[in-house]
Amino acid sequence: MQHWFSTGRQLWSQTNDHNQEVVEDNALDVERHFADLSVKQFECLAKTADQVNDIEMILSSYEYAKYKTQEVPSSLTLNNMKQLMGLKSGAQRNRYMNSLYLKEIRSIHSKRLRAINKALKEKELSDKWIHLKDKRTGIFDDNGDIAYGLWRNSLFARISTANIRRYSVHRLRSAALFGQNIVFDLSCDPQMSQTNCAKKLGQLVNAYQTNRYSLSQPFNLHFANIDYKSMVWDAVQDNQLVAHYPDFLSAFTPKSYLDLFDRKDLVYLSPKADRDVEYESNKTYIIGFGDEYSSTRKDVTRVKSRNERIAMRRLPIDRYCLWSNGSKDLYSSVVLRILHDMSDGIGWQKAFQRNIDKYCFKTEEEIEAQELYQLS
Repeated sequence: MQHWFSTGRQLWSQTNDHNQEVVEDNALDVERHFADLSVKQFECLAKTADQVNDIEMILSSYEYAKYKTQEVPSSLTLNNMKQLMGLKSGAQRNRYMNSLYLKEIRSIHSKRLRAINKALKEKELSDKWIHLKDKRTGIFDDNGDIAYGLWRNSLFARISTANIRRYSVHRLRSAALFGQNIVFDLSCDPQMSQTNCAKKLGQLVNAYQTNRYSLSQPFNLHFANIDYKSMVWDAVQDNQLVAHYPDFLSAFTPKSYLDLFDRKDLVYLSPKADRDVEYESNKTYIIGFGDEYSSTRKDVTRVKSRNERIAMRRLPIDRYCLWSNGSKDLYSSVVLRILHDMSDGIGWQKAFQRNIDKYCFKTEEEIEAQELYQLS
């Protein structure tokens, strides 16, 4: 049995008068098809009687919300059900379902708006073409000379998005052979909640994109200590990174970085280290996730590096900058950009100023006030 519901929301766009009919034809209520869900579809997760009861309770709540408020996703995947079963209270499950619903609605609206914008551009282009006096196209004009212009010859070659992507993948392959190694330590998954795992996944994607489209030589990224049963790996698959980034998963490995590299070449980067790092292109730097997302708030990275007898260093922010606000535990994408600048020989001070927000540093007024306070 198929169910069709309307979300009650409409798309709108500010346009000119001659394009108004295009928007009105596309600004209809969004309809969604709700799949019929049963416990049988999630039988791989129902290994005990308690798990069966949890799935039945979740599906009952899903059906009730589907017919009453419709603020639920059109379907639930195995990973969605796994996440829902891991939540303890009904309020947490409702918030998670609502987040899935909002994500689906945003995706539908985004597709509709792209279709509207495409139709408007095509109509605008056709209107311009009608008003053109010279409707002739080709590589030569009426006199037989080469003609340059719209729909004719061009002095510049067209660079498509696919060409840029292929070029970036080629640079990553070159980095895998000759680039400096950077390791992301993913061994702290059991100590993080579902929300923190989602934040961690976002950081990994941003770091990958930062490295892929960097103007300088990209690094050879390794994602070590991955647990294929962890929430992070489920989030990777649920976000379909395989389809969007086909080369993203090639560097994921359950092995430790100690099995991949020599211990003497490893340097663990952490803001809680006691000594500053001296950048060396032949070193393999490790970026860890743990202290900022750990539910126990333990000094995970320090204990881990000490037990594994790995050098632990911090970025020399205090040596080159006057820090004012914010945490010195920078995002992994920011750390990568700083290391990219250091590999280009820019220097620590310029690298910090280029990649860290200005509000984190003290202003000239604050520096003068601090000096007057020390003199007094």
